[in-house]
Amino acid sequence: MTLSVCCQRLLLLAYCLSATLPAQKPRSSEAALANFTKVEDKPEADRRRAVRDLGPYAEPAVTELLLRELQTAKELGYRQDLVKAIGGSVRPLAVATLAPLLRRETNLYLQDLIAISIAKQGEEGIAVLTTELIAQRNNRSQRISLLNALGQSELRTARNAVLHELRTAAGRDRLPALRALKDVVGDVDIDELRVQLARDNDIEMACAALLQLDQHKHPMAGACALDLHKRGKPLDAQAHAAVLQGFLIKPIAEYLPLILLHGARADDPFGKKVEPAWAAALANDAVARFLVSDAAVPKDPLARAFLAECLGRLGGDPARTALGKLLHEPGPVRDAAAAGLVRIGDLQAQALLTELQKTGNDEARAIALAALYELRFADPAFGEVLLLAAFSPMPQLQAVALRLLAERRPTLALALPPALTAIENKNLSVRAAAVQLLAALRHKDAIPVLINRLDKEQGRLRSDLLAALQDLTQLSLLEQQQWLTWWQQNGKNFAVPPPKDLPKPSAKATGGTVATYWNLQVSSERVVFVLDISGSMLEQFGTGGKTRLEAAKTQLERVVPLLPQKGRCNLIWFGSEAQAFSARLIDQKQHAALQTAARDLVSRGATNVFAALELAFTDPEVDTIYLLTDGYPSVGTIVDGNQLADEVRRWNRLRGIRIHTIALGGKSDFLERLAKDSGGDSIVAR
Repeated sequence: MTLSVCCQRLLLLAYCLSATLPAQKPRSSEAALANFTKVEDKPEADRRRAVRDLGPYAEPAVTELLLRELQTAKELGYRQDLVKAIGGSVRPLAVATLAPLLRRETNLYLQDLIAISIAKQGEEGIAVLTTELIAQRNNRSQRISLLNALGQSELRTARNAVLHELRTAAGRDRLPALRALKDVVGDVDIDELRVQLARDNDIEMACAALLQLDQHKHPMAGACALDLHKRGKPLDAQAHAAVLQGFLIKPIAEYLPLILLHGARADDPFGKKVEPAWAAALANDAVARFLVSDAAVPKDPLARAFLAECLGRLGGDPARTALGKLLHEPGPVRDAAAAGLVRIGDLQAQALLTELQKTGNDEARAIALAALYELRFADPAFGEVLLLAAFSPMPQLQAVALRLLAERRPTLALALPPALTAIENKNLSVRAAAVQLLAALRHKDAIPVLINRLDKEQGRLRSDLLAALQDLTQLSLLEQQQWLTWWQQNGKNFAVPPPKDLPKPSAKATGGTVATYWNLQVSSERVVFVLDISGSMLEQFGTGGKTRLEAAKTQLERVVPLLPQKGRCNLIWFGSEAQAFSARLIDQKQHAALQTAARDLVSRGATNVFAALELAFTDPEVDTIYLLTDGYPSVGTIVDGNQLADEVRRWNRLRGIRIHTIALGGKSDFLERLAKDSGGDSIVAR
């Protein structure tokens, strides 16, 4: 082979590889401009990447192009990218172009971006924002954008402008200025104001100031937290978190009972922000002695459940003994105590759970069995415990045992009999768990049993039966008579093939409705739609000019009228907190009212996925959840995505709810895991 032929082949290989690799960012302004020239005649959606690549370059030609495009841009997403790119460098004339846009912009997210881009233009931008701050005295949304942008600047003039606003504003108008200063550390003037505001009569103002003192571990944080507690006024979850964190900085004896009270109601009480404080507190002998004493047990059930969580993290013999006492209390206290014993995980903890699993009521035994499963998953002897429970006359215990067997997949000969028996149970939850186990076992004896149940069920359970049959046979038959005929002809010699991914049966095929929600079928007759209304839902969805929330409302508007006639549904929306349209599932008579409530929703707050899912799980009738969100959790009892997914999986071992997830804007590993763990589907909508 000649050298020239080798070179030709290398060049061809390089070309093929370059065609398959993702496009690289341009390394010069000339290259970035050339890339834009290639797409400048295409729709705005196709120009967005090229615009983003122009951001780091401050050359006059780049600036001129970006400012010109901004003047004519129509689509919200394109305008957002242009504003971000302009803010990527200091540019002459940028402030003069952006300032008029800031005054007339109505989209709050874009308003924030414009203000931030102006602030990035240096002293000229800060001067304009400061002037606007005075001019927009009565425009709250504009003032929030202005102050947020000033707070992100490192310039002293920006700090002075925000500090002046904080000192001269009145009432709640001080909040945006205070929040704009949240990251400023070691500034004596600002710290003095924080301490003063932490004792303000306005609770929201006081909590915002206290959170900043907590964040910077100010020595007055504990005293300010105690002051807030003694007022006896209602606090929200964020305020409880502020008080908790203040007490944890230096947990003296006076604070210890209050840590339990506020921790039980706080946002993310064991989150990453407070991990170091908890580690130090639990290593403190005085704190440890208090937690295991009888004096620590509060009257409030939520606080007792929180005590159980603390004991699980503390560990040791005294903590285990204290958890053993809490294990016999009802509801969330017992659940938290079981989780605490799982965290400790030794043989003595297992013995306490085993005793409850043998002697408690139906709910207690089910909780204990699920907890033991986490500790004894790999223990062959535990399989016998599950099999015995799978024949239990207690429906909740039996359903949990069947679900755990499906997850564990023991020997076919042992697990098949309880599943075949349970599928005829009068309890719907037990039958659903039996179908799940039969599908997991992949045995041919399950097929005729599943076929015979097909026309006896409806809603989600019928859909599950059909999906199980199609998975076990790799066939796409739809009606029971078709299955019966096929089995009569082929059953004798049929062998179950290895599993493979199949398309889900259509809603019409499952005998349900033709209802779809974000292209996911809705066959359940007991469904709850969980809708994110956080502030980021104001961002544009796709290229149609709608916001994400508007697109979500449209999908909801379409699906509700198509739900099964006898079906019941509910709507839960969440930002910083979660709220349900109804305490329980509603029938068709209330669908119109639900749709009206959905149309009136406005985007606000953070992303409290925990509260939304917890609220959905409180209704014992729900068997299917559709969760739509455009982000990861940012507030709530649990914020970490993996920890929240673990917690939901633990809940679901007792419930068997199917969770389908819709990620708006981009892929979410968290949402994919929620769906996979529950047997649901997960999609990305852009």
